[in-house]
Amino acid sequence: MSEENLFSIIEFLYDRISKPGEWADFSTSTGYNYTDYTTYDEAAGKAEFRDAANAILCDFDPGYELSVQGEIETLGSGGLQYILGSEIVRFDEDNVDSKVALAIAKWKNRSRTLDDMKESVRLLADVFEFLKHTKKLEIALDSSDASDLFNIANNFSIRHHNQKQKANYDRFIWYSWMFHYYLATYHAAIRLIQKKTPAKPKI
Repeated sequence: MSEENLFSIIEFLYDRISKPGEWADFSTSTGYNYTDYTTYDEAAGKAEFRDAANAILCDFDPGYELSVQGEIETLGSGGLQYILGSEIVRFDEDNVDSKVALAIAKWKNRSRTLDDMKESVRLLADVFEFLKHTKKLEIALDSSDASDLFNIANNFSIRHHNQKQKANYDRFIWYSWMFHYYLATYHAAIRLIQKKTPAKPKI
C-alpha cells in the first residue's frame, strides 16, 4: 500500500469514528431483539483515534500529524514545527489572522505544489503589506528591516513580475526559506505591535 493510500484511509476513518458507550440489549416495536452500544461519542472517539494515529504518523519522513479537522499535514523538520504550531494571536481576522492561517494550511498540506508554496509566501507578504499601510508595522520594525521584507517578495517573483526579478533559483529551497522567515517575523512583529499598542478602554 502506498503512503498516499494509507493516509487517505486514516482520514476516511477519522471522519466516521465514534467512541461507543455501554453494551446493552434492545428490542424493536416488532419484537426483534438485538444488542448494541447505548451511546456513541464522536468527539471522544476522534480524540483517541487522532492520538493513536499521530503516534505513528510522526515517524513518517518528514513527519506528519492528523489535524483536528481530519487532514494529515506535515509537521515541519527540526525546530520549524514550533513556528508552524505557534498560536495565531487575534489581531485582525479578515486582513491578518485568516491570511496567516490559510498560508500555514497551504504550507502544511502534504500534497502541496510549488505554486502552493509560492501562494503561502505571497499571503504572508500581503499581511506585511497591510500592516505597513495601516502604520502598524513601524511599531515593531524600523524602516530598513521592513524594507528587507518587501525586497524579498518583490525581487523573487512572489508578488510582482518584471525583468529585474530573480528567476533562476531553486524555488523549493528559497520558498521554504522565505516562508519560515516571514512566519517567524510575523509571530514576533504581531506580538510586539500588541505589546506596544495601548489597549482600548472598555465602554
